[in-house]
Parts: sequence; structure tokens; C-alpha cells
Amino acid sequence: MKKNLTESEHKILIQIGQRLKDKREEMGLSYKKVSDVTRISSQYIKNIESGNYKTFPSPVFVKGFLRNYAQLLDLDYQPFLNEYNKIFSEQTPNEEENAVRGATAKPSINKIQEHTLFRSWVFPVGLIVVIVLSVIIELSTKSADDKSGAVQNNEQQIQSPNQGGATQTVAALDLKLVSKDENGWIRLSIDGKREFDIYLDKRRAYRWSASDYFELTMAKPGLADVFFNDVLQTPTETPGQLYTVKFSNPAAPVPSAQQQ
Repeated sequence: MKKNLTESEHKILIQIGQRLKDKREEMGLSYKKVSDVTRISSQYIKNIESGNYKTFPSPVFVKGFLRNYAQLLDLDYQPFLNEYNKIFSEQTPNEEENAVRGATAKPSINKIQEHTLFRSWVFPVGLIVVIVLSVIIELSTKSADDKSGAVQNNEQQIQSPNQGGATQTVAALDLKLVSKDENGWIRLSIDGKREFDIYLDKRRAYRWSASDYFELTMAKPGLADVFFNDVLQTPTETPGQLYTVKFSNPAAPVPSAQQQ
């Protein structure tokens, strides 16, 4: 993120961070426990508390970090976002906050307690689940490739009220991400109706479906392999810029880069 802050703007960011830090210490939470629950790195948490936003990839992800951190501490995140948007208004588009955010529910202190109590058995169970899901995904993908008429099976009939009961066929769209050797954040919009801030674990497969289009934003193109309708996409990496691409049907994806 690049912005020359005024003294008053920097003071506001420090005040936001101090408010979060005071609440965290009041609740007796370490940086590690906060990181385990929110999936935000300890270094990013420290930077938020000190008002240092220079190391963050883009305003898109900072807003998600602020929201999740404040929710964990049982604080109202909206005042923090309002102040942040005022300072970074030229970098952060005005957008309505979605009710559904992220790949997980609102973090809470209960999750910290659960994490501590059941840590010894959650990991092996989770590992088994991951292995089983990976096998199922691979078998499903192979089965779909072997079937003739797969495109026809992926179509849905939609009733058109303007044509007296006639129907039109809209092909279902499929997006698959296979993360590589590092964790990271993405933002995904589905049909313009659902929008998510998602934390990708390394070496994991993720899949979504849509009717009209996907719009995907990654901090960097190399974070994951992207498959649109089972076709591997080749992103163009521009140093210092976000990678944003829109996938729709029948038009080909139209990638674009956003300046941090």
C-alpha cells in the first residue's frame, strides 16, 4: 500500500491500533492465539496495533483484517472501517459491507478456548478429513472428464417470464483453485450477489459454482493455480499490483491488474 499520510491521519491509525491492543490485553490474548483464530499473521496484527499499514498487500485485505480482529475482541468494527475509508478513500472503493464474509464464521473467544482444549485430536481428525475430501474431489473431476455430454449435464433450465413459459439454457460455471506452497488471502465475488474474503491454506483445493460470472482478486497470481471450467488459466503477473480477473460465459476471462 502506498500513501503519504499526514500527521493527523497517522495519529488516527495509531489510535485504532491502541484501542484494539488495549482490548486484546484486557482479554489476556496473546498474538499467537489471535493469529490462530483469525488466520491473520502475528506480524500483521502487530502492524495494525502500531498503525503501520505499509506492509499490507492492499486496502481490500486490510479491511477484512480490521473487521475480523475487531469481531474477535467483541468490538464494533464499523467505526474503525469508517475512519480507515476516510484516510484511504482514493484506494478503497465505497462498497456496501456484505453480511456474508470469509470462509469462516465470526471469530470469538469461545473458538480460542475450543482450539486450546481440543488441539490434541483436532489435527489428526482434520488431516483425515482433508485426505478423504482430496480423494473425492480428484475422483469427481476424473469422472466428469470421462463423461460425454458433460457440458449438457452442467446446464440448468431457467424459466423466462417474458417468453410465455419458454425456457433459456444457461451453462453453470465452475471455478477451482489449488493453492501452492504458501498461505494467502483472496477476494471472490460470485454473480455479484455473494462476496467473500477467503484465506487459502497451502496445498489445498477449493471449488465454487456460479450462474453468470466470477470475479477473483489475489494479492499475487502465483498464490494458486486457477481452473475455469476445468481449464488452467495463465495469469499475467505485474510486480507491485493486485491480480484481478473476471470469468464469465461464453466470453473468455478478461484479466486486469489493480494498483495497490
